[in-house]
Amino acid sequence: MYGLNGSDGLLSYPLYEGRGNHDGGNSTDTMPHPVASLIVARNQARLAQPSTFSLTNVSATGLHYSWRWPLSQALPASCAAHFFMLNEYSGHLCDG
Repeated sequence: MYGLNGSDGLLSYPLYEGRGNHDGGNSTDTMPHPVASLIVARNQARLAQPSTFSLTNVSATGLHYSWRWPLSQALPASCAAHFFMLNEYSGHLCDG
């Protein structure tokens, strides 16, 4: 429905999803969960499209990532917001 890259769904912007407390465990090591596995796969797809997603880092587990979002086409590339998707939620232990 929402797509991934901003041209394959209803949104006109790339999608950067995160998990919440209803999406299962926070690690792919102890319990492969469908949502976690999908995020890992989608992060691999994002890495393959650097001009669309501008990922700056992906964790060893493939679950946590960061990206740069340009503030304006008129500004230099260095003028961008830097976002971090930690996929953590209150009341749960992090996966390292």
